[in-house]
This record gives sequence, structure tokens and C-alpha cells, in this order.
Amino acid sequence: FGAEGFTGQQKKSHAAAEYERITGRAMKRQKIPTKIIRGMREKAKKREAREQRELKESGVVSHGRKKSKSGRGEEATSSGVEGVFGSA
Repeated sequence: FGAEGFTGQQKKSHAAAEYERITGRAMKRQKIPTKIIRGMREKAKKREAREQRELKESGVVSHGRKKSKSGRGEEATSSGVEGVFGSA
């Protein structure tokens, strides 16, 4: 039987491994229509906003991003890359 008996996720992962073994590179991901991607992103933003609103209403203190004065969402470092031990 071997690989012919695979079903579902096992079959997909085996096909990807075979493709990589033969060609030497990973299989390309299946394309998703732009309208669907746009909808997924909008839904994710709404979920994130709802979670933030619920956290604020509940009064729970959590570790969140600190807004910088430039308004980018995160504090910018001089080089943009943090050091090995977190020092910039």
C-alpha cells in the first residue's frame, strides 16, 4: 500500500515532500482571490478591535503595544534591529 493509502493532510504533506525531494524547492501555495483576502483582513481587524474594546471594558491590565509619538504603533529603534540580548 504505502503512500497510496494516505488520505487528507497526510496525503498533502507527502505530495509536498515528494515535490521538494524531486525539485529541491518547496511547493508553491495555492492562490486565494483578492476579494477573499480583503474580507479576511477586514474580519481580522474587526476581531482585534473587539478584543481590545473588551479588554478595555473589563479593566484587565495586559502587556500591549506602546504607541510612540510618531504614531506608528511601536517604538522605533535607531537601526531597526534589536541586539542579541534585547539591547538596541
